[in-house]
Amino acid sequence: MLMLFEMEFLYFFILSIFIQFTDANLSKRFEYKHSFKGPHLVQKDRTVPFWTYVGNAIASDDFVRLAPSLKSQRGLIWNKLPVEFPNWEVELTFKVAGRGRIGADGLAFWYTTGNEALTGPVFGAQDNWNGLGVFFDSFDNDGGSNNPYISAHLNDGTKKFDHQTDGNQNQLGGCMRDYRNKPFATKAKVRYENKVLSMFLSSGLTKPTAVEDGAEHLYDLCAYIPNVELPGSGHFGVSAATGALADDHDIISFMAHSLRTEEEMKSKQAIADEERAKYDKEFEEYDKQLNEAKTEYQKENPEANAKEDEEEEFYDTGVKELKMIFDGQDHIHQSINAINRRLNELIGTSQQLATQIGQLAQQGAGVQQAGQVPAQPPATGTGTPAIQRHEVDHLIRNGNDLVQQLNQLKNSVEGIAREKRDAPPAPPSYEDQAGTQLIKNNVDEMKTILKQMQADAYVNSQKGGGASSCPEVSCLSTTYFGVFIVGQVVLLLLYSVYQSRKEAAAKKFY
Repeated sequence: MLMLFEMEFLYFFILSIFIQFTDANLSKRFEYKHSFKGPHLVQKDRTVPFWTYVGNAIASDDFVRLAPSLKSQRGLIWNKLPVEFPNWEVELTFKVAGRGRIGADGLAFWYTTGNEALTGPVFGAQDNWNGLGVFFDSFDNDGGSNNPYISAHLNDGTKKFDHQTDGNQNQLGGCMRDYRNKPFATKAKVRYENKVLSMFLSSGLTKPTAVEDGAEHLYDLCAYIPNVELPGSGHFGVSAATGALADDHDIISFMAHSLRTEEEMKSKQAIADEERAKYDKEFEEYDKQLNEAKTEYQKENPEANAKEDEEEEFYDTGVKELKMIFDGQDHIHQSINAINRRLNELIGTSQQLATQIGQLAQQGAGVQQAGQVPAQPPATGTGTPAIQRHEVDHLIRNGNDLVQQLNQLKNSVEGIAREKRDAPPAPPSYEDQAGTQLIKNNVDEMKTILKQMQADAYVNSQKGGGASSCPEVSCLSTTYFGVFIVGQVVLLLLYSVYQSRKEAAAKKFY
């Protein structure tokens, strides 16, 4: 028995050396349209370029999970483009892991003529396939105690896969290798050259590296199968499935290479050079047409050309800073306009208050001229009639409204001060000076209105008789009370403006 094992090991060792020696006559060319690899494996729309995945497969930035560790899951990823080269080599990096000592069902590598990505019962893919299937079977269905097992199966589209026997009747060759729950990802290589199919597998005990010169020792030969007829123009694919037991089946990379001779490589390079020259010529013609159309448009629309040149100036760093300062000053100007609107509202409220005071004075004068006595406590002496309770409440409400508006004005001024503090230092602009002068003019206008209100109140009191006075008890006339309220409003407004200017002047030194 030991002698037989040694002879088998020696046979595979010599065979692997022979395969590597014969590989020297062929050159590998990476085929990116038949490959995928992380990171950034998926695009923003969650698609894999040149591939499609269906079923329970999930694509992430680093790998594709064909079947998660849940019961009865199926998923696959399929190449959209057919393989146009007869000899090829595929390096598959995958990881199969599960919680249990036994897993199921496994994954499969496909090269078939079917171009439709459809799930099915054979390791997640369709049965009755036409082409090659390399199965990584994790579960022992036939009870032979030979799983996990890697096997190659060829089908012409008429045979069904027998799960009870693990497809032994249609098996071309294979080997028993444990690839589950390894510390590192497992790498498998499937090579088809001149009707010879060979399969290699790494142990998964070392970190996988690129298969380059001097790194072939990472692979162990699994099977060498001659005289394998594969259909042309097939499609690559990988699928996986779970059953009552479940593992995570992750595909980390799928790297496809075409195997070509030196003559084929030279001819392929010549074709590529011809295509490049063709594309360069088309690009030059398109660029020339684009420049001509742009020149004609600029001649027909000189204003648009000037606007485009003006926008290009903002690419300069200094102009960007100036634009930022201009935007800040424009925002301050808008805030000053908002304050101006608030001041106009205050002026309107003050005028309304003055009108009400004048109406109250006229009503009091008309009552006295008619010889009627007001219902309120009589006045002794000369003067205006005593103010009534509802009039006092009305004036108090107006005063409270003015105070609230002044508080809002103060908050706006403080906000402008904060923006001025955070903004980059810049000399005062014309808009700032105009805004300050506008506030000053509004304050002067309010002073004039208040003086006019006092004069009107005095004239109204003279027309009212001027012979009566307040009673000996404490009372307050309508005119004096209105003047007192308006005076308080003006003082609050002046103080707010003064405080804002003082804070703005203090912050100029920082």
